[in-house]
Amino acid sequence: MNEQNIEKLINKADESLKRARENFNKEYYDDCITKSYYSMFYYSEALLLIKDLKFSKHSAVIAAIGQHFSKVGEIKPELHKILIKAEEKRAVGDYDYMEIISKEDAEQVLKDAEYFVSEIKPKLAEYLKQH
Repeated sequence: MNEQNIEKLINKADESLKRARENFNKEYYDDCITKSYYSMFYYSEALLLIKDLKFSKHSAVIAAIGQHFSKVGEIKPELHKILIKAEEKRAVGDYDYMEIISKEDAEQVLKDAEYFVSEIKPKLAEYLKQH
């Protein structure tokens, strides 16, 4: 069952990353950051399912990635930091109407999401291949 859920999350994450790129090209920078973050978030949820871990809060998912993958050396610590920064930017874009998300911010979060995915995707593919 985890394998099916992991595949669904990967599909959802890949779709989010595709939408992030489209939003960036259309100059919808808030939406670009949101979709970039969600791509990383869904990949994080899929990664946690490898260890039968599931959480309902974003903060719990992010903390669990740090605890179960970053701190023990299963993923690069910088990936956890990227996820944290993206969630902070997403919160600004989604909830803080007083702050404007710049093109540079959106571009950085999008690049970070692409890097995050490029690092996590092979780990999930290897897991799915074995199961």
